[in-house]
Amino acid sequence: MNAVDPLIYAKRLTAAGVPAEQAQIHAEIIREVLASMAIDRLELKVDKGLAELNNKIDKGLAELNAKIDGGLAELNAKIDSGLAELNTKIDRTKADLEARMDRLISDLRKELMAEIQKSKWSCVRWMFGIAVSVGTLQGAAIVMAMRWLA
Repeated sequence: MNAVDPLIYAKRLTAAGVPAEQAQIHAEIIREVLASMAIDRLELKVDKGLAELNNKIDKGLAELNAKIDGGLAELNAKIDSGLAELNTKIDRTKADLEARMDRLISDLRKELMAEIQKSKWSCVRWMFGIAVSVGTLQGAAIVMAMRWLA
């Protein structure tokens, strides 16, 4: 930007025959116009700089969003893989537990059946013993009754 010294400009106009008061007003107006033009140029530079900055920010945000989206997709894939692995382990553990429970139930059934058989034969022996005892007591009572009656 060319700096215009209003004092030098007014002196040059006065030297060229312009009245001093008019020369001074011309110098002030030129200074104001140049200042206004400088402000306009500065505003243009600021606007251009802001536009470039906004473009850089938009580009940076787009790149960041792409990285985040890629990271999220990768993280979701890892989570899905981990969940599938956990589900497989859970299914395997469930199958193992069910097999163990089936074996335990089968073993308990066998033991229970063996105990029932033992108890059944024990009941038969007791009933036989009671029957023999009752029969013996009846026989003895009959013999005693016959002796008493005789």
